[in-house]
Amino acid sequence: MNAVVRRALAVGLLAAACVPTAFAQQGLDVLLEQAEKEEAAAPRPAPTPAAAPALPFEAEAAAPRPLPVRRLPVPLTDAVKPALAQVKDIFGDDYVAATTPEKKVLLARRLLVQAGSTPNAAERWALLTEAMRLAADAGSMEVAFEAIDTSAALYEVDADDLRIDAITKLGAKARPQLLDELARTAVGIAKKATAVGDVQLAQKALALASGFARKTKNIATVAEVSRIQQSIRDDAKAAKERAVVMEKLAANPDDPEVCLDAGKYLCFKADDWAKGLPLLAKGSDAELAKVAALELAARRTAGSPVTVGDAWWEWAEKERGADKAAALVHAAEVYGSVLSKMQGLDRARLEKRIKQASGQGENRGKRIALADLKEESVNSMAFPFAKDGTFQGKPYTCRGEKWPRALTVMAHEKGPSIIYKLPPGSKRLVGLAGVFLPEGVGPNNHPQTPITFEIMVDGHTAWKSEPLSRSNDVAEFAVDLYGATTIELRSFSKSLSSAWSAWLNPEIVY
Repeated sequence: MNAVVRRALAVGLLAAACVPTAFAQQGLDVLLEQAEKEEAAAPRPAPTPAAAPALPFEAEAAAPRPLPVRRLPVPLTDAVKPALAQVKDIFGDDYVAATTPEKKVLLARRLLVQAGSTPNAAERWALLTEAMRLAADAGSMEVAFEAIDTSAALYEVDADDLRIDAITKLGAKARPQLLDELARTAVGIAKKATAVGDVQLAQKALALASGFARKTKNIATVAEVSRIQQSIRDDAKAAKERAVVMEKLAANPDDPEVCLDAGKYLCFKADDWAKGLPLLAKGSDAELAKVAALELAARRTAGSPVTVGDAWWEWAEKERGADKAAALVHAAEVYGSVLSKMQGLDRARLEKRIKQASGQGENRGKRIALADLKEESVNSMAFPFAKDGTFQGKPYTCRGEKWPRALTVMAHEKGPSIIYKLPPGSKRLVGLAGVFLPEGVGPNNHPQTPITFEIMVDGHTAWKSEPLSRSNDVAEFAVDLYGATTIELRSFSKSLSSAWSAWLNPEIVY
């Protein structure tokens, strides 16, 4: 890895952690030097073979992207204790003077800055944890979370676990306005934890949010907590039901009736088409087996998605109830994978069916916005990356609408990318990619060169847009994620001029 790349990665790491400017300036060279030494000494893991895309209608091979900089393990307690004693000795006068919340916050900030110029891992960890503690004790969520984000960027710790500890301390003495903010933050943590299957963390966050919301009589937050708790109960019930189905299948893997029951459960109820389709193809329902076999063949040979969607639509029209609704939704999602390539009456027909299927929304899987997930890495950004529907701090529009959960990038020749580790059980990535218009820019300001969007799944191109050459152009995507571990979003343009590209409210269905 050359020096330029190392510096870019370190800057990105610090920026992603929201580290203060002084921290970045003082600590950058130290962190680079240590990262270089550790990287040279660390064993290189064998590369994991990339999985083939689940829906290869448009798939093509692509080279895997480089891995992000490795974080450090948390230092052992025996190393941290003397380091903490040294911190308290050196900053003893500051501790004595920190008798008010304001002075504690100042000391916390000073320790954060000192951490940036401290190469020893145990000493730096001691400085960061003390900054967290002092900020939480002073009632400053901003500084506490700044220390937490910095710690999670540099060490192998989970930021949300640390946030829950900080929220607990902050809530003990918080005023109503801060309690509401803490409750909203705890709800956000609970949603992310639920999406990745961390029920224990979700329940801790929800208990805090509920307690704070009841103190401030915030009925909306209390209701939201109740909905999430019910969702967790529903997930637990579904897990038990699935276990029963899979146990029967394990005992009779070739029984056509058992295969039919298991396939219908996995496809129509669990929304796990990758596992369910082969079972339906072996099942006792000849017509359903024929449709399933058609889709399996299309997946293997890059066959026509429209033909697959039509087959499911025709089958669903003869059914009723939940199976019918699930099949219609699946057909619409298959149509959506190629809608951007369709024209004229063919496109109008698919759009009509997709709209009809949208009424079956209760049968779709649960969703989480990519904006609510922590990025594994953000690379080659020409302008600051934003994930709140803003560009340089101001909202923008695409097709006259604002997109509050959009991911904003500026396309260029090397392709800025955003990489995510997928939550367990991820099934699809859905959304739009488009050319936005910044606030105050006229509608005739188009990209100087066309923008192409690309989604990579486990190192392979799973979806690629047609070149978008005008402001407000959009491309719809629906990418299967069954069995995948990572996704990468990229956008390309030969010129940076007006290359305003955004992933418009993308969501993972799981």
